[in-house]
Amino acid sequence: MLLLAVMMVSGCGNGQDANALSEQRERQYALNSRLLSESLGQFISNDKDSIAADNALRSYYSDSTNVRLWTPELMPTIQADSLLRVLEHSIVRAGFSIKSFRINQIREDIDSLLPVNTDSLQPTHIERLARLEYLLSKAYLRYTRGQRFGFVDNPEKRLNRAQEACVASDQHIEVPSADFATQTLKEAANGNAIGFLLKCEPTANLYRQLEQKLAETTESTARQRLIANMERERWHHTNRPRNDEKYVLVNVAAQQLWAVNPDTVLQMRVVCGARRTKTPLMQGRLNRVIVNPYWYIPAKLVRDEISPHGGDSAYFARHHYFITNSDNDTLNPRHVSREQLAANRYRVTQHRGAGNALGRLKFNFDNSYSVYLHDTNTPNTFQRADRALSHGCVRVQRPYDFACFLLNLDEEADKETLDKLRVAIGQQPKGDKEKEWLEQNGDDPKAVLNRFPNKAVSPNVPVYIIYYTIYPNPEDNMLQTWGDPYGYDTLLLKALKPFM
Repeated sequence: MLLLAVMMVSGCGNGQDANALSEQRERQYALNSRLLSESLGQFISNDKDSIAADNALRSYYSDSTNVRLWTPELMPTIQADSLLRVLEHSIVRAGFSIKSFRINQIREDIDSLLPVNTDSLQPTHIERLARLEYLLSKAYLRYTRGQRFGFVDNPEKRLNRAQEACVASDQHIEVPSADFATQTLKEAANGNAIGFLLKCEPTANLYRQLEQKLAETTESTARQRLIANMERERWHHTNRPRNDEKYVLVNVAAQQLWAVNPDTVLQMRVVCGARRTKTPLMQGRLNRVIVNPYWYIPAKLVRDEISPHGGDSAYFARHHYFITNSDNDTLNPRHVSREQLAANRYRVTQHRGAGNALGRLKFNFDNSYSVYLHDTNTPNTFQRADRALSHGCVRVQRPYDFACFLLNLDEEADKETLDKLRVAIGQQPKGDKEKEWLEQNGDDPKAVLNRFPNKAVSPNVPVYIIYYTIYPNPEDNMLQTWGDPYGYDTLLLKALKPFM
């Protein structure tokens, strides 16, 4: 009985000691959590990085209602270690430096904290926990946002500042929603960080091609070019050609055009905008072929290049220009001054036919830049290696073949129609019927110019004007390397420097 009584007293004593110990641990946990939050606040205030992901992260941790993601129990979670392993591999695969994401520091902190007893945390442990919490969140948010939307914040605005660059004009680039960062971090709080990260990885075939090529490449310059084009591909989720559609692709960097049917590819050189008057990047739908177009000279060009010749009727005659007022009355160039032209009071137009800067064929599509594809009266420019020469529009090397492609005209099935087109654009017809017509009507320039009417492109044909310095050749789908006439790769790599 005495032994039983002693045991009962001893048992009550142990229960009281356990409760006291539990309360002490709770107080110590609360104290350590507060110290951790304070240390985390120091990391937030000392972080001067200003990219969008970092700003969003500071906002998250500044809200006291948000939970810690990787250290909720004052030690690294299993998810933290698993995520770090994924990031170590994924960052390198994307061509970036793990040093820029502080991966080695995160690994060191996790490894040093895993054997630590949370009952005996030292100030150095608290600091490591805070650093781990912040740096892993930073790496996670930077990577997921970057892979989903691109690592360059607002590429249209940021990259277009330089040299009047239309890096991403009218490209329908998707941007993060206002709550993307919060959603990303909440996925981590719910234990789904890795699943969400994998969901943000680009899935386009071109991205995978570039990524595989990067893994096989060791030369620094070639790697940087691949990294720049992988970033471009992160921007474009919807505006790429489909394999089953008829489309036109103009790669400004390649200074090439491909007119693609599912079973055939027509390739030709193009002349694109000069560095001061760059061709904007966009997509649209080619809707009309204009035969023997007038050239309505842009106001800027009239002001900068034509106005100095005000009053010189010989200059206007030599270039086949004429001047009209708002009532469409034709004016004598001798009576129009330089100042009037510079003020854009009148419109200057170039006559149709031989000598017209647009050549004999013009290919229209709706866009906000007044850009179109067209023939040229200086075909020798296609022999140049550097063909960045125009005022922004795209000159095509094989306009007749391109018109046939758009209008679905076949050399065998549409012989007479094509002969009329040849006559209208100053080529010799192949058939006797048009040869006879030309003999009878060749002295009437207007009749010749109007021999083939303007035609609607039906159905409209999608056109994509892109800028990739590495891109698959549509003829064989093999990656091909092109030049960088506008220096866009240099601008892009500079913007990616924080991750390199």
